[in-house]
Amino acid sequence: MEELKKEKEQAEKFSDLQKELRYKKASKIKKEMDELNFEKSKILKSIEERNNEIEKLTETKNNLSKKIDLNSEELEKINNLTEELGGTEQVELNNQIEEIRIRINELKTEIRGGEKELKRIEERKQQLLKDIKLNIENSEKLKKDILHLNETINSLKQKLDKEKEKFDRLNNLDKERVSIFSEINAIEKEIIALGGELSDYKKKQEEFEKKKKLKQDLKIKEEKLKSLLEKDSTFAIKISNLKDEHNKLTKELHNLEGKKEVLFGLLKKGTRAILAKKDSGEIKGIHGLLYDLAKVDEKYAIPLKVAAGSRSDAIVVDNVSVAKECIDYLRQNKLGIATFLPLDKLKVEKTKKEIKKIDGVIGFAIDLIRYNQKYENVFRYILSDTLVVKDIETAKKVGINKYRMVTLDGDLIERSGAMTGGHRQKEVVGFKSEPINEKIKKLQNEISKINGETNSIEGKREELNEKIENLRREIYHINSFIDSLGEFDEEKFKKLKDELDKKKLVKEELEEKLKSLPEKVDKGHLENVSKKIEELQTKLNEIEAKKRGFGFELEIIKRDMERSQKLIKDLEKEKINFEKNINSWKKELEQSEKRLNAKLEEEKKFHSKLKSLYEKRTKINELIKHLEIKRARIDEQIEKIRDHLNNFKLKLAEINAKLEGKKTAMEEFSDITINEVKEDIQELEKQIHQLEIKISSFGAVNMRALDVYKEVEKEYNELKEKVDKLQQEKDEIIKVMNEVEEKKKEAFFETFRNVAKNFERVFSVLSPNGEGRLILENEEEPFEGGLDIVARPGGKKFISLKAMSGGEKTLTTLAFIFAVQEYMPSPFYIMDEVDAALDRENSERLGYLLSEYSKTSQFIVVTHNDSILAKADSVYGVHMNALGESQIVSVKLPKR
Repeated sequence: MEELKKEKEQAEKFSDLQKELRYKKASKIKKEMDELNFEKSKILKSIEERNNEIEKLTETKNNLSKKIDLNSEELEKINNLTEELGGTEQVELNNQIEEIRIRINELKTEIRGGEKELKRIEERKQQLLKDIKLNIENSEKLKKDILHLNETINSLKQKLDKEKEKFDRLNNLDKERVSIFSEINAIEKEIIALGGELSDYKKKQEEFEKKKKLKQDLKIKEEKLKSLLEKDSTFAIKISNLKDEHNKLTKELHNLEGKKEVLFGLLKKGTRAILAKKDSGEIKGIHGLLYDLAKVDEKYAIPLKVAAGSRSDAIVVDNVSVAKECIDYLRQNKLGIATFLPLDKLKVEKTKKEIKKIDGVIGFAIDLIRYNQKYENVFRYILSDTLVVKDIETAKKVGINKYRMVTLDGDLIERSGAMTGGHRQKEVVGFKSEPINEKIKKLQNEISKINGETNSIEGKREELNEKIENLRREIYHINSFIDSLGEFDEEKFKKLKDELDKKKLVKEELEEKLKSLPEKVDKGHLENVSKKIEELQTKLNEIEAKKRGFGFELEIIKRDMERSQKLIKDLEKEKINFEKNINSWKKELEQSEKRLNAKLEEEKKFHSKLKSLYEKRTKINELIKHLEIKRARIDEQIEKIRDHLNNFKLKLAEINAKLEGKKTAMEEFSDITINEVKEDIQELEKQIHQLEIKISSFGAVNMRALDVYKEVEKEYNELKEKVDKLQQEKDEIIKVMNEVEEKKKEAFFETFRNVAKNFERVFSVLSPNGEGRLILENEEEPFEGGLDIVARPGGKKFISLKAMSGGEKTLTTLAFIFAVQEYMPSPFYIMDEVDAALDRENSERLGYLLSEYSKTSQFIVVTHNDSILAKADSVYGVHMNALGESQIVSVKLPKR
């Protein structure tokens, strides 16, 4: 009995321990469920808060979208008005101005031609007057010579008459002899006269031969003149054609320059200022606007402009130094801002581009643009891996989030899934099949070439006109000389010659007869007298022949003077006509210039009106961009909140799964009532463990142990099934957690890449000619390692952050802070003497960056550095007054 009692007591004790163990286990499960429910309530509250935040941000976003739509409508109205004003009216006004300019050029050309012709007429007139004066001088000289010859002839005639009287007195002794001698004298006179006349005919014969030769020369010269005139006509036609082409190209150039001026007005103030410096050559190393450095097919102009975005009007420069010089110039002169792309710092990795062959996929944007190889990094940096597709349907086939895509209509699909699209007007500013500067340069080269060709032809024509004028003068003189030459009568020349021969024969017969007569006088004396008479007669004949020659020459001079005077009268008439035309042209020129000035003033007012519209449009554009940026930031905030919300939901699912497991486990203890559990879980686990040890120390209690064993076995199987179920649920939860971990890793790498890229760029600004990099310790599992910062300050090797000097550490740290700030800006930043280790030059660079970033965030900087203070908008100074109290002084600095 005692043994049974012991067994009973042992059984009762065993039963109490089992009851206590079950109670403790139930209490532990209840405590775990209470903690899970408390955590669940916190998560539900957080989810509700996040949903409220998303709702508020969505409302703000909708308000921003409404503002953007209203401003877009206003912008479209301004664009339509600008297009109307800048289209038909401007073209018409430009055409009127161009027509007036062309007419002014024509009038100036005609006036110059007329004045040149007047000069030529005056020169010809002066030459003719010189010829007349020379002829008058020659005429006067000839008249004097003839007068002198007449005196000599009269003197000789008197001497001849005396000798003849003397000869007659001697011959009176013999009448027959005198008669014969008289006949001989008469025949001699006739012979001399015939000889003189024949001599004249011989001269005429020589002149006739000369005249024949001159006519041949004249014919050759006239043919040459005809050829030169034809050549001159060809030159005139060429010059006329070239002038027509010049006027056409000039008109086209003026239109392009006007268009360029309009496009120039659309650019930001800062961009216009830098381009002006480039054109003047004051700043070297500026290549030009991005869209002016490439060519595209017209059908790709819109998608490529959208792909490039706001950077399409960025300015490409040689290096960072040129960019800094430009930025300093803009800042010092308060000319606004501009974006610069330095060729020496744009490092873009060439990634292998692969895309499946899908209908509607046109290709990567970088492959659809033509540019000089030296700009490859620029265009790769701007266009990145943007894909050009036919439409949004094609983009969906390719897969949203796989690529950054743009359609032919200009709809933009970002990799994040954000889409921008709608109706787009034809882009005024952007990529073209041929940049306007190249068109202008080409036209200027063509015009220059035409000017050169025109000048060359005009030079040749002037030489040709000089040859024509000389040839005309020669032809005129030859004609004058031919006219002065007499005609030659060959029949009369033969008759004179026959008659002279007959007279000589009669004279010889008479002289023979005279010889046969007896001499009654001194023959020697008579012969001397006769010889003297003959000499006087010969001399008289020679002088009379010379006189006739002078008379003939005088007649030629007279005819030449009459012809010259006639030409002078003709030239005077021509001069009057030209003067009349020149006066008419000058009046028309004066009126045309007045009209041009009026049109130019009208054009100036027109451009002023356009400029105000452009300025208004620019302001609205900037406002829309600002609103879109705010909206994009709200989208980012919503996206981040949703990410947090997803994390909470996953955690909630995990807790719900655990609660379900605990509820299932609690079903075993449904017969136990538990009001409050004061112990913590660790204490309960300890107590359960101790109870299990005590229970295990018991041996076999009684036969009912078998029944108990069966019940326990049943309980074990049920628990195993529940554990298996819990394990399955645990595996599913771990799978979800791994997926979340993978997304976290993707989000981390996206953030890291952007921050690393920002860090490299910001570091190169803070440390010119330097480089900085962010390197992960474990790129495969970034959360299991840290982040290293290595940098190469200007002129040094790559070193880690630990090995840097104080100033270098400061610059590197600031570059990292600004890199993070650019990726995820905060509303404001507080910096306490971050510039303490910086020299003046580095402080100026820091000040520049702070002033740039202060446009989007607020910076509160504690500093004693003048370079930083110079860039501040407001300065607050703290000093101790006479009472020992701190006093604050504030200064509002003027806007930069």
